[in-house]
Amino acid sequence: MGKLLLGLFFLARVGTGWCEGARTIPVSLCMLDGHPKRYNGKMVQVRGSVVGAEGLYLSSKCGQGQGGMALSIPEENSNPPSPFRLVHDEAFDRFSYLLGHLNGPFPRILNPDNTEVHPLTPCYCSIQVTVIGRFQAVSEEEARRGRGFGHLGLSPFQLIVESVKDPEAKECPQAGGQH
Repeated sequence: MGKLLLGLFFLARVGTGWCEGARTIPVSLCMLDGHPKRYNGKMVQVRGSVVGAEGLYLSSKCGQGQGGMALSIPEENSNPPSPFRLVHDEAFDRFSYLLGHLNGPFPRILNPDNTEVHPLTPCYCSIQVTVIGRFQAVSEEEARRGRGFGHLGLSPFQLIVESVKDPEAKECPQAGGQH
């Protein structure tokens, strides 16, 4: 009877996500960049800086270079459907807010010489975040041919976001060096 209760308790905890961490592999962007085949299709947990210009990317310094990948945030009713449901929690809400102000909100108040007087809302120059999601990779050759991920399919790697943790941001200095 004791083993049965213990077994039921274990199954109940697994169903509520208690063992969620057991299926994710903590890894650095540099490890993913250096060994993409090892992690392709796996759930990973990785921390990096968010970069957004033509798409959304996660990056980190790797030795003398830069490692990075496209970030894909699944939509509720995407086609094809996402392999899992995006976790909308307090950390994700904070991350979404920070993304909306990465490199500045608009409109801004500008001087005649185009220098910023003061943003109407905070402006963040960098965002650090831990992302948990499914890593996907294509060969460098496929990416060069535009069959990868991100803007124009040129990134050989992608991370489909399941959840985020610990989003942190650094505010951009305001005009005149004030913060």
